[in-house]
Amino acid sequence: MITKYVLLPVFFSILLISCSKNESGTNPPAETPSIEDWSFHNDSTKYSITASGPTDTMKVGTTFDIKLILYNVSSVFSCALEMNYVDSVVNVTSVILGPFLDNDSVIVLQKIEPGLGRISFGATYKAGKTLSSQPRSGIIAKLKCRTVAQGTAAFSFNSGKFQILTSTGGTIPNYYTFRRENLTVFVR
Repeated sequence: MITKYVLLPVFFSILLISCSKNESGTNPPAETPSIEDWSFHNDSTKYSITASGPTDTMKVGTTFDIKLILYNVSSVFSCALEMNYVDSVVNVTSVILGPFLDNDSVIVLQKIEPGLGRISFGATYKAGKTLSSQPRSGIIAKLKCRTVAQGTAAFSFNSGKFQILTSTGGTIPNYYTFRRENLTVFVR
């Protein structure tokens, strides 16, 4: 019980620090899903977070999405992550909360840092949410992107700034075997 009250404030302190205000003094608002494509290939053998996006070479000026998919996880109460990307080739224009968490009972924090090629994202349920212990898969977030120059852009999870916690403040079952699958996009 004490672990819950110690770990959750520490988790959100780290998240709030990484999601501090941008240069204009405000954080970009969290977008809610509208008419979006939330489909994904459900691979029942993976136990990972996967950055899924275009595999074909794109032209400069193309807009595209990268879906951040959690595969076969259970008891997810909160998720925080940081990704690095090559901002000289691709701009991330927004981050949208995916349908993996029930959108009406979730607190979302995010920050896009184009000059550093980094996004920080965190989502957590409000206290009292009942969680399923059955493994499931789904999209936790979607990055809206635009190509700006020719080249190769890797989108990679910063393993030192990635957490998935249960409602008690502990890590989800089998967290330490959880894979992080990055994505590389090509622009010509």
